[in-house]
Amino acid sequence: MNKTRRNEIRRIETSFITITTVDEAYNIRSDIEDVLYDEQDAFDSLSEGLQCTARGEAMEEAIDSLQEAIDSIDKIIDILENNKTEIEIRVKVKVRFRKKKISKEEAINMYIKDTKDYLMDARLV
Repeated sequence: MNKTRRNEIRRIETSFITITTVDEAYNIRSDIEDVLYDEQDAFDSLSEGLQCTARGEAMEEAIDSLQEAIDSIDKIIDILENNKTEIEIRVKVKVRFRKKKISKEEAINMYIKDTKDYLMDARLV
């Protein structure tokens, strides 16, 4: 990932604390997609030999992290569009997974944190 894309990810990370509307979520998603497409284009333009190097693998990891960030934003969009008030998630309790219901706000905050973590992972690769 080049410096320009890293700076764009940093800008996206700091551009939101919370997401309250579907439009905000779509705007953030669009910004992340732009960086993802640029990174994918850069990776695709590498020769096959370079794609298999550490640099190519790092680019693939960044692409995966950006895709995960988009998936988290999509979950926020789903919550906002469907006006969900309670969300059921799976949490690990000791060695098992249990279902737990959390509020809309808790879910959005959880997905925002996940999004920012994925963006940071992409930026630091």
